Amino acid sequence: MGWKAFNLFATVRDESYLTSFPPPLPERAREFLKLLGGTFRSEGATTLEKGLYPAGNDELYVGAYEGAFVLGSIPITEEAFAGVVPKAVTCVNTMLPGCRVLIVLLHSVVDLFGYAIFEHNRLVRARAGSADSGVYVDFGDLLPIERKLKAFDDTIDGEELVMEISRPFIGCRIDEYNSWDLGMELFRRSR
Repeated sequence: MGWKAFNLFATVRDESYLTSFPPPLPERAREFLKLLGGTFRSEGATTLEKGLYPAGNDELYVGAYEGAFVLGSIPITEEAFAGVVPKAVTCVNTMLPGCRVLIVLLHSVVDLFGYAIFEHNRLVRARAGSADSGVYVDFGDLLPIERKLKAFDDTIDGEELVMEISRPFIGCRIDEYNSWDLGMELFRRSR
């Protein structure tokens, strides 16, 4: 099955927290936007089902919860693979000191994949690639899950690896998650 996802997952909770579908906290979402900067207008309540793959660069899906954040954003995701710590990661760390952050990038039509993990506002591991370019980002030491999966099947990479790496952040693989049950809010950047 093909996937498209441009997301940030951040948590200070245990790995199963987001599978309990915590209620969104709109006031925390607005506090995050204030830290992020810019002008945004709310387009209303939605779910991660829509927020997995934003329709354009001006859309920002925000799920702010007690001890976690989930964002859907093309620019934030792309920034994570440009060699910098995205401002959104810094903002999330301000609101959730000591959080772990995972940014995922999936677009199966072009076999594009990526994952970037940040701890204490520092990039720990990043890997991204596509069918046309091969692997174009490979930063940091292999994660234990990468070593385990490669020992089982040394050809595993791309989308399958992203799915497995999401477990400690979401509580399950992205493709096993009931994304329509996680409440979020869609904001559109004003020009």
